[in-house]
Amino acid sequence: MPVSEPKVLLSEERVRQQPSFAHTAWRVLIVPAVLFTVVGGVDSALTWYPTDFGRAEWEFGTVTASLNGLPLPVLGLVLLMAAMMSKDSARGARAVAVVLAILGFLIVAMGLLYLLTLPQALQAAETAGGLSSLGLKKAMVKTAVQLIAYPAGLFATAWIGWRYTRRSA
Repeated sequence: MPVSEPKVLLSEERVRQQPSFAHTAWRVLIVPAVLFTVVGGVDSALTWYPTDFGRAEWEFGTVTASLNGLPLPVLGLVLLMAAMMSKDSARGARAVAVVLAILGFLIVAMGLLYLLTLPQALQAAETAGGLSSLGLKKAMVKTAVQLIAYPAGLFATAWIGWRYTRRSA
C-alpha cells in the first residue's frame, strides 16, 4: 500500500497572499527590463545628437544606427509589458502599450526620412562601386527589413497590451 503525503489545507485568502514562483520571477524581470529600456533607449537617442537635418549622409546614417540600437530597448519594453501583465497591473501594461505605439510611430517617421535619402544613397553606392557598394546595399536591405518589422511588432505588442487592459478593467 503506497504511502500518501499528508494534505495541507490552506484558506483561500492565504493562497491568494502567496505569489506564485512565476509571478515572482516576472517581478524580478522588471529591473533588467527598465535597465534595458533606459540604457538602450539613451544609446539610440544619442545617435540623433547633434542634429544635422538636411544632410543626406547624416540622416541615412542616423536612421540606420538608431534601428541597429533598438533590440535592447525593445526587449526591455516587451519584458516590462509581460511583467505588468503578470502583476495584473492594467495601468502599467497600458503605459507600456502607449510607449510601444509611440516608438512604432517614431520608426515610421524615421522610415519616411530614410526614403527621402535613399536616392542619394543609391547614387553614392553606384559611384563607389566594388565592396563599398555591396556593403551599402546590404545596409539598405537590413534597414528596410527593420523599418517594416519593428513597427509591425511594436504595434502588435501594443495592441495585445491594450486589449489586456480592457479585459482587466
